[in-house]
Formats: sequence, C-alpha cells, structure tokens
Amino acid sequence: MSTLTAENERNLSEVETKYQSKLRALQAQNDLRRKTELHELEERKNKQVHTLMKNHEKAFSDIKTYYNDITSNNMALINTLKVI
Repeated sequence: MSTLTAENERNLSEVETKYQSKLRALQAQNDLRRKTELHELEERKNKQVHTLMKNHEKAFSDIKTYYNDITSNNMALINTLKVI
C-alpha cells in the first residue's frame, strides 16, 4: 500500500511538473502574441494620425490659398476703383 501511494505521489509530481512547464510555455507564447498585437495596433494608430494630420494640413493650405486669392482680388479691385 505504501509503495502504491509513493508511486502515485511520484506520478502526481511528474504530471504537475509537466503541466507547469506547458503552462509557462503557453504564458510566454500569449505574452509574445499580446506584445505583437499591441505593436501592430500602435502602428495602425500612428498611421491613421499621420493621415489625419496630412489631410488637415492640405485642407488648411487650400483654405489659406482661397482666402488669400479673395483678399488679393479685393485689393486689386480697390486699387482699380481708386484710379477711376
């Protein structure tokens, strides 16, 4: 009976050791996957921010050009009317 108990305890410790190592391997794999996914998410976010900033700069430049054209045309009209 005692040899059977000792053998079962030895088997139990072997199984525990085996599954502890598997658990550590899975945790390491999941940590790596999580870090990779976070990195990819950060890259997508940065790309989107860059695109938004680029679009904003273009729209701002277009508006600035539009109002500068209006201002220069009005100044030209004023100068023309002063001469008359």
